[in-house]
Amino acid sequence: MFPLSETIASIVGRGIMFGAALLLASLGEIFAQKSGFMNLAMEGLMTLAASVSYQVMFLTGNPALALAAAMASSMAVSFISVYLNQRFYLDQVVAGMALYIFSFGLGVYIHRVVSGGVTGVKFIEVLKPINIPLLSNIPILGPILFKQNVLVYTAIILSFIAYIVLFRTSWGLTVRAVGENPKAADNAGINVYRTRYLATLLSGAGAGLGGAYIVLAVLGNFQELVVSGRGWITIAMVIFSQWNPLYAIIGSFFFGTMESVAKFMEITREISITGGIPYQFFWMIPYIASILALVVAFKKAALPSALFKVYKREEAISEV
Repeated sequence: MFPLSETIASIVGRGIMFGAALLLASLGEIFAQKSGFMNLAMEGLMTLAASVSYQVMFLTGNPALALAAAMASSMAVSFISVYLNQRFYLDQVVAGMALYIFSFGLGVYIHRVVSGGVTGVKFIEVLKPINIPLLSNIPILGPILFKQNVLVYTAIILSFIAYIVLFRTSWGLTVRAVGENPKAADNAGINVYRTRYLATLLSGAGAGLGGAYIVLAVLGNFQELVVSGRGWITIAMVIFSQWNPLYAIIGSFFFGTMESVAKFMEITREISITGGIPYQFFWMIPYIASILALVVAFKKAALPSALFKVYKREEAISEV
């Protein structure tokens, strides 16, 4: 048997490490949805970013450059997505699904061209945990919170910054106004299109960071199904967090802990702790948890009024 306190600290600590990918991806998506645009390509964007970050990191050994390249790739596809909606009035769901397929395929294609499609052979060194002096020695709590890699701490700091920007600045008010009533915002002199472009680019940046995180901080390798549904969970978690970056911290670490539990059960599948249940069953837990959380949260969710709706400025002007 495993010592209880050490087991809990290990599971929850790894859960925070796993959940950071969801947190990074969700922060930008909160801005996009608050502006009235649903970036449904998140799964593909994260796959593309994971592929690009792996190739750049393997070739250069520079994690900062790998993160920048990953963000640039996912932001470029996000720009295409919002451009199709704003310029050609293409439905957000249609554009999102099309670009999900495109970006996922592009990420896999890049890997096959650059690395020959070899998986599990060329590993890169993942980011090491940073032990915060004194705090990391606190029993149970220390290993959980104060022995994480730099991107975990970055994700938490960015969450507070995102909250301040969204709810305490004039631009944050602009984003929320565009997401609730774009016609009224336009009449007030707000550039609805530009606001949605910027918010969606933030979504792409978040997806880039989240996808790159999986490679640079967790796996150290790229696989075609490396994201494993985290992009879809991110969209569900944004609703679960009620479009609040601070609540997203709780949601992401909750889902990450569910994944950590599944991983722990997989590792211990030969031990009686699993009760004879196939370890594959426990990998269902994060997805079941996301569905249940979404069902519960959706009942109380106050969706941005303009979410999924195409805004046509010409029609809005003619109605004035």
